Amino acid sequence: MIQAAKWYDQQSLGLGNQLLDEIGRSLRSVLDFPLAHPEIASPFRRVLLDSFPYGLIYRIEPAEIVVIAVANLKRRPGNWRRRARA
Repeated sequence: MIQAAKWYDQQSLGLGNQLLDEIGRSLRSVLDFPLAHPEIASPFRRVLLDSFPYGLIYRIEPAEIVVIAVANLKRRPGNWRRRARA
């Protein structure tokens, strides 16, 4: 996530902060409405960022929500699955 923000800042100053802000809004959405986002592969759900090609992949546990990845959906879109098994 930090690397992506740095890369976007190199493309246009301030764009990295926009990415981080959008990730923050997505996290708040997941915390407020965890079941509102579609299940993509049981038990994993995904919320899409509006302005960037990223998705926040998470699963709902009994006592917590676990974020698996902030995944780039254009580059290696299924790469998050490796992390999910760990």
